[in-house]
Amino acid sequence: MKKRIITAILLTSMLIANVSCGSGADVSDVTPGGAATTSAEESTEPLYPDLGEHDFGGRTFTIVYSDEQLGSFWPYDSEEQNGDIVNDAVYERNTSVGEKYNSKIVYESTGGSWDEVGNALLKSVMSGDNSYDLAITHMFGGINPLVSSKALYNFNDLPVVNYEKPWWAQHLRDTLEVDGILLLNVSDLVYKFNDCIFFNKQILEDYQIDADIYQLVRDGKWTWDKLIGMAKTVSNDLNGDSKFDENDLYGYAMTPNEAVDSNWVYANGMTIATIENGAISLETVNSERMRSAVDIMNDLVNNGNQTYISSAKDLQDSKIFLDGHALFMENITTILPGMRDSEIDFGIVPLPKYDEAQPDYYAMATTQMLALPATLDDPVFTGVMLEALSMESHRIVNPKVYEISFSGKYLRDDESYEMYQIIANCGVNDFNWNFGGGNVFAFMMRDMIRRDVADTLSSYYQSNRDKVQKTLDDVLADIRSYKE
Repeated sequence: MKKRIITAILLTSMLIANVSCGSGADVSDVTPGGAATTSAEESTEPLYPDLGEHDFGGRTFTIVYSDEQLGSFWPYDSEEQNGDIVNDAVYERNTSVGEKYNSKIVYESTGGSWDEVGNALLKSVMSGDNSYDLAITHMFGGINPLVSSKALYNFNDLPVVNYEKPWWAQHLRDTLEVDGILLLNVSDLVYKFNDCIFFNKQILEDYQIDADIYQLVRDGKWTWDKLIGMAKTVSNDLNGDSKFDENDLYGYAMTPNEAVDSNWVYANGMTIATIENGAISLETVNSERMRSAVDIMNDLVNNGNQTYISSAKDLQDSKIFLDGHALFMENITTILPGMRDSEIDFGIVPLPKYDEAQPDYYAMATTQMLALPATLDDPVFTGVMLEALSMESHRIVNPKVYEISFSGKYLRDDESYEMYQIIANCGVNDFNWNFGGGNVFAFMMRDMIRRDVADTLSSYYQSNRDKVQKTLDDVLADIRSYKE
């Protein structure tokens, strides 16, 4: 592990406005995971409150994380200022908090494997060595062993923090809190990324597709049917060899990262698991809406020649799109820095809706998660440091990442930045995704569409339901045991 100690610097401030998803209406199946908007008219309380006078005597606040899981564009740690706007904002956040509370913020990085952070935290708790005060971990990797071992601390027992503030994910508790117990959380201390649709403006023009996609999004009319219609229109065997390969034109490009397919559940207004009357329900998996969504996505991917599934690894498989051979590409917003030098004139929009009646645009919340060790011995210290780091991330880091970095470097027009704000705040949390341990239902769309593992959704549901149900019932009981 590598350890870095953050020293002091003066604090500056900058405010970013939060944009809510789509039309802003509520939907019963899912709720967005973005931060709530706070305005002066809504409350007379200052947005950034004083957390009180605290002098922690140089005490170290140690965060275990992986600097490999997101890559160098998204640093949590910064040893010094180097002129990069995100690096320098992170440096400023860390040093200002350390100076204000007379503390040292230390980051220890594990390897890049999806469960290494969770394993490191579990080992520390079980040994009682109190190595870590906070973990920034994979969204589900290594989580269930932490839960079953009672190795996590209930965020609802933490003093000082104010989960109503906009630097905390406002709707996460709707799906992940059980009987007042909240073992995972998300604040602006972690980087938030969601899936989106990239589109090639030149192909739209070349094929005379008279559609303002940005306006479709604003009007709530950006649906999968709209996307599929455009994708099929432009699909073309360019060299006339009667076979479709990387030399031809596609309407839709898919990533070889099969986890991305899971977004299709959430984009279509559903989650895999819900807690109903205190019990886990998986009925949505076998619902009429899910069957219809599977049919819609199967039409896009498997009916016709409009979809290309890339095997390229560079730029996270966006080569077919960057070569100008695809109208649409679904991918995650983390690839934007790698597209900075592309000559393609592209835009971005959220994943489409199931239909126009769906109140909002959604995507799976792909953000990392915050976890606290059960062995933390000073809740006030942890609460102050976590709230201060989250608050200063909202004030200092977010504007540089989302407002200056994306709009100034990576996005090509004002409309794309508007769309990016929608995309960034449409993440949906799902009990099955975070606590299901990566079970088959988490990858249901992959299995049904890309891999074609079952004849019908009903047969797939019946074959896998009992095993998934037991996994979720067990973790639900484990969470409730924290009250014992």
